[in-house]
Amino acid sequence: MMKLIALFLLLSSSVGAQNWWGGNHDNNSSTQHKTETERGAVKIIMDEKINELIAFRGKTIPPNNSPQINGYRVQLYFDQQRNNVNEARAKFLKIERDIESYVEYYAPNFNLYVGDFRTKLEAEKLRARLANEFPEAIVVNVPINLPKIPNASAENN
Repeated sequence: MMKLIALFLLLSSSVGAQNWWGGNHDNNSSTQHKTETERGAVKIIMDEKINELIAFRGKTIPPNNSPQINGYRVQLYFDQQRNNVNEARAKFLKIERDIESYVEYYAPNFNLYVGDFRTKLEAEKLRARLANEFPEAIVVNVPINLPKIPNASAENN
C-alpha cells in the first residue's frame, strides 16, 4: 500500500511539473521574450524630521568628563513626556539657580534630578525645602559629579 501511495505522488508531481508556470516553454517561445531590462526611477518620500533624527542618532556622545562618586540626588519629577519634565525643571530653576539639575531618560520615563550631595542628610534638607513645590520628590542614591569646591582666593577678595 505504501509503495502505491509513493508511486502515485511521484507520478502526480512529474505530470504537474510540465505546466507548472503556465504557458508553453519550448525553445522557440523563449527567443520571443525581451532580452533587455528596462530601468526605472525610485522616488523616496519621507518626512524631513527623519534626517534630523539620523543626524541626532549619529552624533558621538562624549563620555562624562567629570569624575563621579556614589552620592545622592533629589528626584523632583518624572513623566513620559519630556516637555512636562522641562516645565518642572524651569519651575525648579526659578526657585534654585545654584544647584545643578539633570534630565535623564530611563525607559519609559524622563526623570528630573537635582543636586550632587555626598550625604543623604544634605539631599533630605533640599527635598524638605522643596516639598511645597514638589511634593512627590524623593532622595535617590546615584553616581554624582564631584561637588564643586568654592575657590578660596575668590572668597578672600
